[in-house]
Amino acid sequence: MSLSIPMTSPMSTPQRKAYRVISGLLSGPDLSYDEFTKGFILRHLVDLVSTGLVLQYKIDNVASVNLLQAYGSIPYQNKKHSVPVTICFPQYYPHLCPEVFVNCADDTTIQESNCVDSSGAVSHAYLDSWKYHESNVVSLFKELTKEFTDHPPLCIPNLNGVLTPDQITQKYLLRHYDLATYLKNKEGGLEAFIKNVKDVASAQEPTYSDATKRVIQEHIRNLHRYYPEKGSVECDLSKPLIQVLVKTPYCQEGCSKNWASVTIYLPVSYPASRAHVWLDCPNDHVIKKDLVSIAPTSGLVFFTYLRNWDEKKSNLVGLVSHLSAEFTCQPPFDRCQQF
Repeated sequence: MSLSIPMTSPMSTPQRKAYRVISGLLSGPDLSYDEFTKGFILRHLVDLVSTGLVLQYKIDNVASVNLLQAYGSIPYQNKKHSVPVTICFPQYYPHLCPEVFVNCADDTTIQESNCVDSSGAVSHAYLDSWKYHESNVVSLFKELTKEFTDHPPLCIPNLNGVLTPDQITQKYLLRHYDLATYLKNKEGGLEAFIKNVKDVASAQEPTYSDATKRVIQEHIRNLHRYYPEKGSVECDLSKPLIQVLVKTPYCQEGCSKNWASVTIYLPVSYPASRAHVWLDCPNDHVIKKDLVSIAPTSGLVFFTYLRNWDEKKSNLVGLVSHLSAEFTCQPPFDRCQQF
C-alpha cells in the first residue's frame, strides 16, 4: 500500500523532498507502524517542514521495536536562538503522543525546568492533553517555542568553575546521534591540529616571562589544592616546555577509583594560548579508537574546554575537572587482549 497525504495546495520544494525521504523510510518492511500510523506521521512531518524547519530522519530500535525519529532545532526568542531536539514517534501514534528530547550540544549543559529534566526529556501540558484527532507536531513545536522563550533549556557552563557530578551527567548524557559521521567530518581537522601543535611546540623558544611564571605558579598551586593526593600532580620544570603530570579521576561502571594519567604542556604564551594535553596510556591498555576527543595513536586530547579556552577564565583546575567529566562520559581505555 503506497503512502499519500491529502493535497490542499501544491507542495514546496522542501515539502516534496521531505515527502520522498519520509515515505521511503516508512515503506521499509521492518518498521513497527501500521498504515494508519504511517499516514499520520508522513502528513505531520511534511506539515512541520512547511513551517521552515529543517529535519533529519533515522530509524532506531527502541524497546525492541523499530521507530522513526526526526531531528531538528526549535527556534525561540524571535529566532535568535534554537534548541536541537529529537522527536520519536511511538508505535501507536497519534493515539499516543510523541516523545521529545533536548539534545545537549558539546559546549552546553541542560538547565532543568518544569519542561525539561536532566536527561533532556521534554514534558509539557500540550503532550499531557494530547488528542489524536486534534493534536499534531506543528502545534507542539509552537508551544515549545513559547516555553523555551520563557525558560531556555540550555546554558553554557562557566569555564572558570569545576563541574559537579550533576553537571557532568547533564553535559555528557546525550551525545551526537550519528557518531560515525561526526568522527568522519572531524578527522581531517584533528590530524591537522596534531601537526600544528607539534610544529608550534618544536619552534617555540623555552622562555617564559615573569608574568607568565606567576600565572603558572598560581594555577599549579590551585591544582594541588583541588587534587591534594600524593602523586596526583607533578611538575617537570627541566623540559623546554613546562609539563604538568596529572592523575585525572573518573567514574566507570559505578566505580569512582579510576584515573587516567595526562601530561599538560604549558606554552610560553600561556594562558593567552591554551595548554596542550596528551593522554598517557598504560602498557596493558590501548586508547579506544572511536573517541571524539582523543587521537588513538598519539593520545592528543582536544575537547570543548580547550576549544573554548579563555585567557582570563580558563585554568588548570577547570581543565582537569572537565577532563574528568569527559573520561566519565567516554572511558578512554580498553584493556589489551591476552593471547
